[in-house]
Amino acid sequence: MTRGLLYALASFALYAAGDAFIKAAGASTPVFVIAFFVTLFSLVAVVFARPADERWLEFWRMNNPRLTVLRGFAGVGAGMCGFYAFSRLPLAEAYTLIFLMPFFVTVLSIIFLKEQVGWRRWTALTIGMIGVLIVIRPGFRELQLAHLAALAAGFCGATAMVIVRQIGATEKRTSLFGMSLGLAMLVNGALMAPGFVLPALPVLAMLAAAGLLHGVATLLILFASQRVPANRIAPVQYSQLIWGVLLGLVFFGERPDGIALIGLVLVAVSGLLTFIREDRRGVWPLNFRDIRNRF
Repeated sequence: MTRGLLYALASFALYAAGDAFIKAAGASTPVFVIAFFVTLFSLVAVVFARPADERWLEFWRMNNPRLTVLRGFAGVGAGMCGFYAFSRLPLAEAYTLIFLMPFFVTVLSIIFLKEQVGWRRWTALTIGMIGVLIVIRPGFRELQLAHLAALAAGFCGATAMVIVRQIGATEKRTSLFGMSLGLAMLVNGALMAPGFVLPALPVLAMLAAAGLLHGVATLLILFASQRVPANRIAPVQYSQLIWGVLLGLVFFGERPDGIALIGLVLVAVSGLLTFIREDRRGVWPLNFRDIRNRF
C-alpha cells in the first residue's frame, strides 16, 4: 500500500513537471506542435503499458468502436486545450479550472447515463464552483481565452471519463491507449502541417522532456493501481495543485495571493468529496484504475 501511494505521488509530480516544460515551451510554440511532439515522445514509455495478454498491433480491434473513437477525440481535445491553458496561465490556475471536471462529469452523467444525483454531491460540486470563481474572480480581472481553454479541457476530460463508465469494463487497454495516442498524432500532425517549422533545439528538448515525463508518469499510475485501490489513488491527483503552486513560484515567478489559495483548497475539497461519493456508489468499472491518466 505504501509503495503504491508513493508511485501515485511520484506520477502526479512527473505530470506536473511535464506541464511546467510545456508552459516553458508554449511561449513560442503553436499548441498543435506542442501536442504532437509531447505525444510522440510519450510513446517511448507508454509502449510498455501493454498488458501481457494484449498486442499493440491489434489495438484497432475494438469491442466498442464508436465510443472508443469518441473517447479518443475527447482526449485529443482535452490535450490541446490543456496544453494551451498551461502555456498561457499560471500553472495552479490552469489546474484549478481543469479540476472542475467532476462538475462536468455529473452533468453529463445526468444527461446521458440518467444517473440520480443527491444533495451531497451537488453540495460538493457547488463548493468547487465557488472555489473556481474565487480563483478567476470574473469582473475583477480580465479573463483570457486560456481560461476557456482550461474549462474546455475539463469538459473534454469529463466526456472521456463518462464514456469509460460505459466501456471500461469491456474494452482493451491497448485500444483505449492506442486510439487516443493515434488520434492525437494524426489530428495535431495535420493541423500543424501548414507552415510547419521544426522547433528550435532547446524547445524540442523541453517537449521531449514533457513527453517522456508524461509517459513515465502513466506507467507509475499503472504500477500504483496494481497495489492500491482506485479510491486511494484518486485523491492523490490533487497534489498537482501543490506542485502547480511550487513550480509556478520557483520557475515562473507566479505568486498566488491568499484569496486564490482559498479557492484552490475549495476546488480540491470538492473533488475529493465527489470521488469519495462516487466510489461508495460504485459507478466505476473494476478496471477503470488502469486508465485514470492523461491517455
